[in-house]
Amino acid sequence: MTRRFTTVPFQLVVLLMCLLFGFDRPVTAQSENDGYKSSVFDPKYIPYQELLITPKTHAGLFSFTGRWRRRRETYTASRWPGTYFTALIYGDICILKLRPKPQGVIKDYSFYVSVDGSEDLLYTLPEFDSLDKNREIIFVPITIPGAKKPEEGKEKEKEKTLDPHTIRIISVADHPFSFEGFLVANTLVRQGSLWTDGQDERLFVEFIGEGVDAEVYGGLLGYDHDNSGGGVGDDGSAHAVKQVVKNGLSVVNSTQFRAGEILGIRHSHADCGTCFLNSCDPRDPLPGLSVQYFNENPLPTKLRSEELRKLSKQYQDMMQKGLQFFRDDPWLKQIVPNAVIVDVGERDFLRLEEPVDGEKFRRELMVFLGRLRESARPNSKIVVVGRDWENADRSVSKSTFKSVVPLNDDMTARRIKLFQIIKDVTQKIYEEDKNLALAVIRPSASPKKDMLNVLCTHAVPVFHAPPRSVNLLAKRPHPNKQQSLCVSLGNVKHNSGEDPEEAEEIEIAGDGSTIKIEEHTAPHETAHGTRFIFLYGLILVAFIIGLGYLLARPFLMVLTNLGVVQGNRKVYGVRDMDSGMGFGFGRANRSRLAKEKNSISVPRSNSGSEEEGFVVLAGGGSQSLGTGRRGTTKGKP
Repeated sequence: MTRRFTTVPFQLVVLLMCLLFGFDRPVTAQSENDGYKSSVFDPKYIPYQELLITPKTHAGLFSFTGRWRRRRETYTASRWPGTYFTALIYGDICILKLRPKPQGVIKDYSFYVSVDGSEDLLYTLPEFDSLDKNREIIFVPITIPGAKKPEEGKEKEKEKTLDPHTIRIISVADHPFSFEGFLVANTLVRQGSLWTDGQDERLFVEFIGEGVDAEVYGGLLGYDHDNSGGGVGDDGSAHAVKQVVKNGLSVVNSTQFRAGEILGIRHSHADCGTCFLNSCDPRDPLPGLSVQYFNENPLPTKLRSEELRKLSKQYQDMMQKGLQFFRDDPWLKQIVPNAVIVDVGERDFLRLEEPVDGEKFRRELMVFLGRLRESARPNSKIVVVGRDWENADRSVSKSTFKSVVPLNDDMTARRIKLFQIIKDVTQKIYEEDKNLALAVIRPSASPKKDMLNVLCTHAVPVFHAPPRSVNLLAKRPHPNKQQSLCVSLGNVKHNSGEDPEEAEEIEIAGDGSTIKIEEHTAPHETAHGTRFIFLYGLILVAFIIGLGYLLARPFLMVLTNLGVVQGNRKVYGVRDMDSGMGFGFGRANRSRLAKEKNSISVPRSNSGSEEEGFVVLAGGGSQSLGTGRRGTTKGKP
């Protein structure tokens, strides 16, 4: 008896029953905020309410502008000013996943956020230690304007649709922006590359140099020499560098940045806060923009020359690592600008006690433009900006632009010398490079409007309306936002109304030399409107004839069988009214359909054809019209 309980099958049955009764626990209900989970499920199988989208997992939702670097899953902006990216998200949930670079304690980690083209808002994080393991990843919720919040006491309704939103984040050069992606509403996104392709087709302009903003205290980057002492990098020195504008506020409010925003174009900026020439400032002899432009990152603005010399050669090379302009990365697509605006020289001539040597500046500018064409922007249009202060507007003295450069004879002579050098260099290079132009600015009371005129003249293609056509169905093209704005500003090129097939000739400084500018015209119709009308009419007539034949065929069949209409073919087809099954046959030399129920054979009189036909009368059933065949000896009366 005891052997029955000690057998292996009996022990397996007992073990199975223990497992069933011992682990059969009911699933406990959870609140909606806890997600889809229970006490039975393993936590690693709990689906989250949010979905993490990254440029690697959803490449069609991210568009980068400026110089960026990718390391594994982290995307880091360069220290060049105005670097930003744009993302397309769906729904009202948007949580930014930051991964700041390890750089010790950060007091003011800031960046600008714009949602759906709204004003740029400054986001500043509280002080944190980037070396702390608990602060390696920081989640920052982004506020979506107009997001609907559920009322108190009412259950949250399930969203049936997720509205798209564009998020633009601008990096601040003091603490480059570094992120992995966004947490959005958990849904399946199949965007493809339609949106990113549209972003790539937008007009893209790159600005080199700070231009007229070099005359403002703090310049484009917000750093300047302070004779009062106590600046960054020096203790009480007479030439200390001090940050006079924080959080990149000088960048987003600069003349170049605002002009690009007004036109609604993509724009990047390259400025390092130094002169164009190397070691031009005896107070702080650092590499100039002509050299640093070709690096992946500029030197930190707070770094002094004596501090740079104390660093090891390896560390100096790492800080001045060259940029690979033609690098191909499927998860970090680099877009080549359509136009490059070179606006340099103000800091070299106007912000120093003694200006730089004119011949040295001429030689370095020529070398830089040649290297820019060969190594960086072989297909982009290069526009060199020069300001003609001899023919400046009289209202320039009433400008609200806060320039620290005095309007005296000495500074006026420096401005004229700088313009003459830029004009000579541009004319000489134009002989070899026809895709280069000189933009002459006659300064007015609004530097922003002056820059807009430069962009309208040399970057925005001119819209030419096609000739009026008699084709009423053809869609007439219209100017885009940039072209309409240039017309409203009264730009000469966009309001000239010249022949679109003729290129415009723009005079340089009134010396008779000209630069040819190729223009993009609106698409013209490939054929005259009358041809389209004739084709539409022919198609319409054919359609009416075919439709009339299809509608008249049943009536002709009945009339022919009743003898009202005479024809070679007496029966055209039949349909059984009870079963709904149709029978019929084709013309001569075609196989006949097999007879079915309710079908009759109809002899033809005065016809040499022995084809059979079928006829159906209303109400179902069939009526025999005769069963005899011509040429047969037998037949029923």
